[in-house]
Order: sequence, then C-alpha cells, then structure tokens
Amino acid sequence: MVYNKPQFIIQDPNQTVLGSTANYYDSTLTWSLSTNFAILTFTLPANDDASGLMLNNNYITFVYQNRSWRFQIVTVEVGDDGSFNVTANALALQLIDGQIAAAGAPADPQTASYYVGQAIANTGWKVGRDEIGNSTVKKISFSDASSPIARLYSIADTFGVELDFRTELDNHYNLTGKYVDIVSSLGTERHDIMLGWGENVTSIERTIDTSSLATALIATGASGINLTSLDYTSSDGRYKSPAGVSYMMDTVANQQLQNGAGYIIGTYEDDGATSQQQLVTDTIAQLQKLSTPSVTFDTKLAYLPDDVMIGDTLYLISNDPNNIVRDSTRVVELDICLDNPAKTSAKFGDYKTLDIGTNLDDIVQLKKQVSQAQTTASNAQSTAESAETAANTAQTMANTAQSTAQTANSNAESAQNAANSAQSTAQTANSAAESAKTTANTANSMAQTANNTAQTAQTTANTANSTAQTANITAQAAQKAVNGASTIANNALALIPVISTTVPSSPHEGLIWFEGADSTHIKQVHQYTGGKWVTNAINPTALNISSLSALSANLGNVTAGSLNAVNITGSDITNVSSSSDSDGNPITTTQTQNSDGYSIVTDRWNNGNEIIQRTDITSLGLFKMMWNYKSSYDSDNPYTGAQANAVIDPVNSSMSFYTPSLGDNYLNIQDAIYNVGDQTSCAWSDGMSVYNNKFSIVRKGHFVFVSGYVHTAGSVSAGSNIVSLPSWALPVTDLVVPATTVNSNVGGASSANLLLQTGGFLTINSGTVYKWGYLSFSISYAATDVTSFMND
Repeated sequence: MVYNKPQFIIQDPNQTVLGSTANYYDSTLTWSLSTNFAILTFTLPANDDASGLMLNNNYITFVYQNRSWRFQIVTVEVGDDGSFNVTANALALQLIDGQIAAAGAPADPQTASYYVGQAIANTGWKVGRDEIGNSTVKKISFSDASSPIARLYSIADTFGVELDFRTELDNHYNLTGKYVDIVSSLGTERHDIMLGWGENVTSIERTIDTSSLATALIATGASGINLTSLDYTSSDGRYKSPAGVSYMMDTVANQQLQNGAGYIIGTYEDDGATSQQQLVTDTIAQLQKLSTPSVTFDTKLAYLPDDVMIGDTLYLISNDPNNIVRDSTRVVELDICLDNPAKTSAKFGDYKTLDIGTNLDDIVQLKKQVSQAQTTASNAQSTAESAETAANTAQTMANTAQSTAQTANSNAESAQNAANSAQSTAQTANSAAESAKTTANTANSMAQTANNTAQTAQTTANTANSTAQTANITAQAAQKAVNGASTIANNALALIPVISTTVPSSPHEGLIWFEGADSTHIKQVHQYTGGKWVTNAINPTALNISSLSALSANLGNVTAGSLNAVNITGSDITNVSSSSDSDGNPITTTQTQNSDGYSIVTDRWNNGNEIIQRTDITSLGLFKMMWNYKSSYDSDNPYTGAQANAVIDPVNSSMSFYTPSLGDNYLNIQDAIYNVGDQTSCAWSDGMSVYNNKFSIVRKGHFVFVSGYVHTAGSVSAGSNIVSLPSWALPVTDLVVPATTVNSNVGGASSANLLLQTGGFLTINSGTVYKWGYLSFSISYAATDVTSFMND
C-alpha cells in the first residue's frame, strides 16, 4: 500500500494561504481521548521554501483520516543544523484562555447543550451535534470560576457524555465553523480490526492504576443533600445505602477485590443533584467508573488502519503465556507519525474482559472469516477492475476496427470517383487537343505581334528609365537643398530667444532665455547648455547705447561708477549713511544738494532718540557746530543747546571773530580720542578759588570743545580757569590769544586773555570782574587748524 503523506498548508492569522510543504519529518500528532485535544510537532529542513513561514500564530492546515485539521503554531525552535522544530496546538486549545464566573443552578433543569452554549459564549465556538438532546436534563451550579474548557469538562462529566471539537473548512482552506459536538461516546465499535500479538502488534505494555479506585462513595448533592436518611438497595442487590449511612456501596466490586480491609471509601460531590433520587442515580454511575482499576495498554503497532479514531473500540488478542490479553478496549491516545506510519503508537484503556463463555478460537475464527471476507472482497474488486480494463480495451479495439472499415469504404468510393473522372478527362483532352492546335496557330501570330510590341515597349522603357534617372538626380539635389534649408531654419529657430517669467519647457541645446521680472521687463539672461540652464553675466562695457529717451524706471539700489558730462536736474538729491562710534552711539550723515546749495549734516545720537552732537557744513552757512544736552531736540533751532555752543558762520552770523595765523607745526596730529579731558570751574570767595573737574571733552575727528564759566566773588583784578588738554592736542609752543570781549551777567562786558600753554593748560585772565559775577565762555579747537574762537 502506498502511503500518501499529508500536505501542510501554511496560512497567516487572516487565513491567507502563504505556501505549502510535505518535506517535514519526525512528526507526531498526539490525540488524547481525555481532552480530545491534538498537539502537532514536526521538524522542517532549513532549506525548505516554507521554513520562513514558520511563525507564531500562523496556521498549519491539512486533511487526515478524512478529517480537516487546523493547528496554530505556538513555538518555533531552531536546531543546531538550522532546522525548525515546530509545535502547534489544535484550535480547541484556544478555550484554555479566559475565565467564566461562578454560576448558580437555573430555576429549571436544563439540557447539556444549554450549559455547553453558556460555557462557549463569545469564544467563536458553537454547539454542534447533540446526541442526547432532551433525554437528560439537570440543574447544575458552578461554585468556582473556571476557564471555558474546564467548565466544558465539568458539564460532560455531569451528563456522562463526551465532547468532540470539530472544525470545518471550505475548498480554499478557509474556516467556515468551529463546533463542540455532544456525543454519548466518541468512536465506534470496530469489529473489523483485531490487534493480534505477532501480527500487527509488536508489543503491549499493560498498566493497572488503582489510585482512584473506590468501592463506596460518600455522596453530597446541591444544597447539602446527602444519603444519610435514605435506606436504598438496587433491584439486583449490588448497590446499597442503609439508613444512617452517608455513602453508597458496590457490594460486588468489594467482594471481587477481597482485600479484607472493608470498603474503599471515596467522596463524590454532585452540584447538579437537587434531589436524593438524582443523587442516588449519579452516585451509582460514578461508582461504576471507579469500582474497577483503570487499565491502559501502551501498544506498539506494526500497522494501524489510518481510519482508526480516538474512542474506537478494538479487540486485543494474544496467546503469549506470559502476558495473555483477551480484552476489548478503547483507543484513549494516538501518537500518529504523519511522515512514517510505522512509528505510530497507541494507548488503550477502558478495557472489558471477554465473557468466560467466549471462546478465543471463535474470536480468531471470526477474525479469519473477516480476513477471508476482506480477501474475497479485494479479489472481487481486483477481478472487477480487470474485467473493466478488458472491456475498455475491447471497446477501444472495436472502435478502431469500425474506424478502419469506414476509412476503407471511403477510400473505395474515392477510387471509383477517380476512375470515372479519368475517363471523362481523357475524352475532354482529345477534344481539347484539336482546339489547342487551332489555338496554337492563332497564338503564334499573336506572339509575333506581341514581340513587335515588346520591342517598342523596351524602347519606351529605356527612355523612361533615363528620364527617371535624371529626375532622381534632380530630386536628390532638391532634397539636399531642403535639408540645408531645414538645418538653417532649425539653427535660426535655435537662436530665437524666449522671453518669459517662467522656465521654458522642453528646451533645446543653446536656447537663450530672457527671464523677465514681469511681462515687459527683463531681469536675467540664461542659456541652456549641457542639459542645464547657465546664467550669463551682462558686461556693462559691452553695452553701446547712443541715447536713452523717455527713461522712466525705479532703479532700486544702484552701484555707481563714473558719470561724465551729465546734467542732473530735478528736486533734492540726498544721500544718507549710517555708522556708530566706539561707544555704540549711532551716527547719521546726510548729504543734500538742491537749489539752495549743498550741505553735510552729521548727527550723533544718544540711545537712538536724542541728538547730542550736530556738525553742519553748508555752502551758505559754511560751518556750524553744536553741543546739546537738551532732552528733546528742537528742529527749528538746531544749533541752540542747553550749554554754550560754538558756531562759525561768517555769512549769517552777526558775531565778530578773530582768526590768528599760528604758523606751522604748532599742533601734533594724532587719531581721535574719546571722552578724555578735564573740566574746572573757578570761584573766588574772598580771594579763594574752587575747582570742579571734568570740564573739557575730546571727541572723534580731531575736534576739541571747551565750554564753561568763571564764578567770581569779591573785587579782584584777575582770575584764572585752568584746563588740562589731552597730549595729542598740546601746542608745540605757547599760544596766546589776544584779549576779547567776555560777557558777564553781572556788571556788563569785561575782557580776558586766553593762554593755551605747551603744558596743556588754558589760562583765562579776566580784567574787570565783579563780586558775585559769573563769567561764561566757550572755545572751539581743531587739531589740524585753529580757525576761530567764539565767546558769548
């Protein structure tokens, strides 16, 4: 018999088929009656195409024993040789997860399917086949929470049924249903299978388990119901529970054991028994299970039919004097090797010893009869198959013979027709010969005429050929001219620039693009070179423009070069520049030219919002200078400060000035110094002087501004205000400024000599000074030149 190894179909959790394989080995499908669960283990080579599909939660689906199987991968281990060792559980093991709360008994007794339906609610499983239906109803309570599978086992035990977990698949291996079938007993009575020592059984190991043996049970039902008040004896006298005794006894089992120690007493709790009568019935059923030892057989099989299922009842027969087995038994566990049936093993239990009146020879004879019947059936089947083959062969030969006869008949008819045609053709040919002779004469005449015509046609053809050659030469010349013109046109088109604000599409090599700021103004010039746009610089020296007329444009920021012989007319021309000194004070310079003249105004700002220094050089006012500590700048009087100011304005000023000639090398020229100097005020109180430092200030640009006042008290002939100048501003020799008018707010005008010494002291010698009088003065000093001193 050829064994067909099941093909494994691998699917993802969404049931999508990923691949298949039959290259597995060391496979074991362990199928147990106690749980009716199955666990699959196998090994897959590392180089198998399906090895990469061995992932947790993927499905393994196949058909075996005419039953659809689906397992879910739970572990994958990689061996030293790279092979994959896979373990997968049957879908029923999903019912291990979850918890069902404890539940009291319903108001009325219910069927087994009722309780099963509650246990598998919201699990994806449904109640399937129910063999007991309404024949048995009970009131069952569940005192503890449990998993769905534990609750199902409890229900099955209470009702004395077994459960089958069945899955159904369509032709595309998609799951169509998961069912829990309620059956009286799994499997069937297999009279056609006998397990015989030395035949299909290689070894039998029998195990007797008395750990759960009991010949009497103390029974308790729902709400504490017991057997104490009951005096019960079964009709056959086997089961008894005398009044005042809380247990049910199996007298026959106790006698058979003959252990001399009395009854073996166990306990039995039956939450489903709501009456003593129900408790009696259930207790006796439980005693029937526990009053005999549990016997199992671990059997090694040389061959087991592949349609044997869990729960099937078989016969064990052996003449081995050391281990005589004459029992009927159920299959309680199968370890099926899917890739090598010779490795399949089975365990048997729930055995029943054959009746004493049953003759072993009768069983063996029955087995022989069954075997003979099977052999006869096989021979009959073989004979039928041979007969069918012979019939098919005969039919084929008959069909071939008939076809051959038909072909021969058709050939004969064709031959007769051919003979008739030949006779007719001969007669026609004779008549045609006469006609052909006449036709030949006529054809000969026509041939001569045709020959003459052919010669004329040849001459015409030669002439036409010569004309065609001439035309071809002309056409080639014309084509060259066209090609040249096309090239010139294409080159000309290539030189036509594109004016656009956006990048031209599909540019050709050499295309020039004038990029416009808008539709009428050109911003940049580009050329398409080497597959990209290259921006071309515009050389201003290459522009040759004779004149610009009606130019109207906003030029924006223009970097000026040189303008020759240009007349600019119009309103003000203004240039503003910004900088700052080393103290961070902003400086703005504004150059203005208009019809009133030309001016340069430089402002120094304090905190960006107050002008503290202004220098104004103008073509009308020449030179003006101001030092201002005012909190707000008065634009109408820009040269008036809170303290004294110096103005050089010979045009617009009515003041008098003195311009000395100092000669060369009176002053050292150095860089500007910021905020260096000394300020001193003098006060004469009874002939005493008081000094106040920080009087003079040196600013950037080689300018020194000195301003101050002299406070006199008492009648004195002279007073001095001494000011220290910075080293860079010292004169080479003493500089004496002649006396000039000094305004005093008390006593009117007086005179004073101003002496600028080489040691850096400025001495003011006042002539007539009045008591409590105030003398104020200001001086402007330039490092490069001393232009004027102004006093007010």
